[in-house]
Amino acid sequence: MIKRLSKYFDLHLYKSTLPAILIALITVPCTMLLPTSYGFENGPIENLQMLVLILACIIAFCSRNHPKLFHFVGLIIIALLLRETNCGRTLFFAVPGTENSFYKWSEIKYGWLVHPLYGIFVACTVAYFIFNKLHRDILQIIHTIKFPLWCIILLMCGFTFGLCAEKIMHNMVFEELAELLFYVALSSTIYIYASTRAPASK
Repeated sequence: MIKRLSKYFDLHLYKSTLPAILIALITVPCTMLLPTSYGFENGPIENLQMLVLILACIIAFCSRNHPKLFHFVGLIIIALLLRETNCGRTLFFAVPGTENSFYKWSEIKYGWLVHPLYGIFVACTVAYFIFNKLHRDILQIIHTIKFPLWCIILLMCGFTFGLCAEKIMHNMVFEELAELLFYVALSSTIYIYASTRAPASK
């Protein structure tokens, strides 16, 4: 079984994966112990998510291994950052005197511009991928670098926890911790691939 796994997966436990393992272990206890306010927008957990995504973005843009591909990854992370902050709405447009409540874009001057601009950014990101034929880089990496098994497991845990928190438990703290786990595991995966050499496409 292990030999079969090792044929397709990298079973090595990287140091960069340890933070994600720690978060996975403390997610359930923290969900039971932390107050609901920790799951609010701009709360401690979401702020930590922002820091993790910014770090992942820096890692991607600084990669010398398949730089164009990792620039694309960096653009995807920027899109995630914009999604997490609702394109800045939850950062700058809180309703005064309320808790975890924000104005809608329809209630904000020029708010109607936000979604079209976000759509343009996403479209440009997709165009960057197509124009640079980055599918070739992805195929080369897949053929030369094994999938980091622990990162994949942790990514799946974060995704599964997030769905459970949102659809079944309706627990904001659990949901935010699950997203944090996903983002930390994603950052670890990006770091592993960015620092592992694979032949660049011509």
